[in-house]
Amino acid sequence: MAAVVGTLCIGLIAARITERAQRRRQDRELREQIIVDMTQTATALYLATQRYWRATKREAAPPDRVAALRESLDEHYHSARVAGEALETRLRIYFASDAPRRLWHATMDLLTVRYFQVIDLATDNLLSANAGDEHSGLSVEALRNAQTVLDTYRARLIDATRAVLAAPRIAG
Repeated sequence: MAAVVGTLCIGLIAARITERAQRRRQDRELREQIIVDMTQTATALYLATQRYWRATKREAAPPDRVAALRESLDEHYHSARVAGEALETRLRIYFASDAPRRLWHATMDLLTVRYFQVIDLATDNLLSANAGDEHSGLSVEALRNAQTVLDTYRARLIDATRAVLAAPRIAG
């Protein structure tokens, strides 16, 4: 009888250890997938803005090429905004801390400003809407500086991905 009870206890302990390891693996996989999605979404838009900027400001590309790049840039912007909103929702529901969501939101706001800078539509209203701690983290004046926007974008993306790795998850 003691052998049966002992075997049962060992089986329960082994099952619990296996379950815990599986939960940790699933948690790591979820975090890694979110980081990949964040990086791909942000990088695709960033590279599209850079390609358009180079063609219009550095290369004096022919009008037909600029038009094609502008169409591609607009498509990248819209798809990044959709993916960015979906990611923000995931961050809100998966993490107990608001830091990952807040930092990701700042990343996307900075890319929004960059998009409007390169198409020459970064109005005062747009900059005001994306300024402050709840948005880009920068002042309107800082958002006027393209290099500051780019440098801060890069830092916020790294901060957001680190926050995904470090933030406590909501149980479930």
